[in-house]
Amino acid sequence: MRDVNYGWLIRYLHANTASFFFIFVYLHIGRGLYYGSYKSPRVLLWSIGVIILVLIMAIAFLGYVLPYGFSVNNATLNRFFSLHYLLPFVLAALVAMHILTLHEHGSSNPLGVSGNTDRLPFHPYFVFKDLVTVFAFLLALGTFVFFMPNVLGHSDNYIPANPMQTPPSIVPEWYLLPFYAILRSIPNKLVGVIAMFSALLILLAMPILDTSRIRGNQFRPFMRFAFWLFVGNFLILMFIGSQHVASPYIEIGAVATAFYFAWFVFQAQPFHLVTPSPWPLLTSFTLLILTSGTVIYFNGYANPFSSFGGGLTLVLIGFVTTASSITLWFRDVVTEGTFLGDHTFPVQKAYLHSSLAPTVEIGSQWPPAGIPVINAFELPLLNTILLLSSGATVTYAHHSLIQGNRRGTILGLIITIAFAVLFTACQGIEYSNAGFTIADGVYGSTFFFSTGFHGIHVLVGTIFILVGFFRILSYHVTDMHHLGFEASILYWHFVDVVWLFLFVLVYWWGS
Repeated sequence: MRDVNYGWLIRYLHANTASFFFIFVYLHIGRGLYYGSYKSPRVLLWSIGVIILVLIMAIAFLGYVLPYGFSVNNATLNRFFSLHYLLPFVLAALVAMHILTLHEHGSSNPLGVSGNTDRLPFHPYFVFKDLVTVFAFLLALGTFVFFMPNVLGHSDNYIPANPMQTPPSIVPEWYLLPFYAILRSIPNKLVGVIAMFSALLILLAMPILDTSRIRGNQFRPFMRFAFWLFVGNFLILMFIGSQHVASPYIEIGAVATAFYFAWFVFQAQPFHLVTPSPWPLLTSFTLLILTSGTVIYFNGYANPFSSFGGGLTLVLIGFVTTASSITLWFRDVVTEGTFLGDHTFPVQKAYLHSSLAPTVEIGSQWPPAGIPVINAFELPLLNTILLLSSGATVTYAHHSLIQGNRRGTILGLIITIAFAVLFTACQGIEYSNAGFTIADGVYGSTFFFSTGFHGIHVLVGTIFILVGFFRILSYHVTDMHHLGFEASILYWHFVDVVWLFLFVLVYWWGS
């Protein structure tokens, strides 16, 4: 700022333009929440927008930790500076994807009125309309840059550095304050960090949480009132983040944080009340029999069924009863609204799989001496290609169904199922030829549990795809109504992503 000609102008332009950028992004996100722009078919559009929000938060944070007027001369600051420079290129790519997705589905239509008449051309009407906004923005930006460049920042951030005195508190830039307040409002540091990130990522759940068929809050008086309460609460969090950690700001921040998350939870209305079903309880018992039999079989424990074949008998009984209960459960699910359940199911599985990653990472020395590891670039690489290809073919089948191409849908599903069967067969060959077993220490148990657990999910996903395949053959779905099929595709993509992590952590890094 001081060593470069017009460095003050460059910095003030950069800082104030960033502030205006956040103003526009917050207004855009708020408009989307108000008008229900996250509803189908614009879920992908909304998701990319939320990712853009998270990315600009990261870019802003990386820029915030670079003190102005100082040279970037050590490893940490070099990394921050490099990321602060490179991530905007990723942001530009995401913005391009956002615009392309917008042109694919169009802007949201909360009024529900459409027609091919009385339309206004983009030029000259919208061009000159937007030019007014552009000129107003440039006028406001020039006013801030030349007359009050630091008004959007906190005065504590302009105190000269003093190595002999610790500042009373840190105050981030105004656009980071609401999430900084959420971080501060929770005493536990780890939980506070999780809550701060969850405050951003919960926006991704809006298409699932808001189950109302009414688009937009202008036709829902109570939700319109709740929306403006949410806006007020957001401004309160922004104010709390700018204050010192003291009473009553601590208590107000905790209440505002609770209201922030509660607002998203209460979006889920009207509620879908699932009819009473015996299948969850019965499936739990059959899974208990299956897992108990597996433990008995592997450990050779004595059991009351030893005269009938030991634990293997329990495994067979558990497998047959579990398969039967799941089949009957699917029969009932066909007639129920399962949007929320089918989308939270992969989330629950993601938590389950994520708990396995620390097992591989913590206290590990891979591979242990004497363990003949599996080459990651042989069968595992082939399985990776098969799974990624199946993800592409099932997506092709989905798009074919939407476009009314029944033949393409069936062909895509047949290829997907073939890839899934080949993947399972290759996994079986890999297990049979492995030079170690599940009993070979932590490495063997971790390897077989992680990959085997994923293999079970591949089998379940294959069953899901098969059910969708036979329903399509039976004309149970249309190009507009195929929720169960979409849920199976979502589950299959989840299986693909988990395998990529397993390939890197277990096969490549673990070998």
